[in-house]
Amino acid sequence: MDPPSPAAAELLELAEKYRTLAALRAQKDGTPAQAGRATLRALAARHPGCLRELDTLGGPELDRRARAAEAAAAGGPREPWMAWIWAYHRLMRATLATRRTLGRGPLGPEQVAALAAEAERIAGFPLDGGFVPAVAAPPQGRLGVAVLERLGRLYGEASAVIASALFPRRRPAPYTLEDP
Repeated sequence: MDPPSPAAAELLELAEKYRTLAALRAQKDGTPAQAGRATLRALAARHPGCLRELDTLGGPELDRRARAAEAAAAGGPREPWMAWIWAYHRLMRATLATRRTLGRGPLGPEQVAALAAEAERIAGFPLDGGFVPAVAAPPQGRLGVAVLERLGRLYGEASAVIASALFPRRRPAPYTLEDP
């Protein structure tokens, strides 16, 4: 089975998200004005994880991604990060919804099955049986790690490769460490 891939309309949505993030990044010191807070909340609800992109991607990369996603929607070449970030947002929405339900207390097997089906509906693509347990007890206690690991399996790529493509380090560390 082929991994899921965004349709042209979804690529246009990504392009718009990146244009909005680039405008926010261009604001003084990257700090949004009061009017921008509503925009940030709406973006984060629609594209969970995009605020991390705002923090890690510089303005030129945000602009480049907007142009690349728009070109891909028009039939141009697709870069791997496009499918990865599209799926990341969808999977993170499903993960957050699942986590909210799990936080309400213990669930029986039928409730877990219903929760898994709802997560698949939100994600828009099949999720394996390990999804709900991974959300209940995420690796390293981090939902983002669970999502990135699942993306790695879904796309047959190392989760570290996906993570560095989606959320690269923006600045090098101000120090170096040398082992004795």
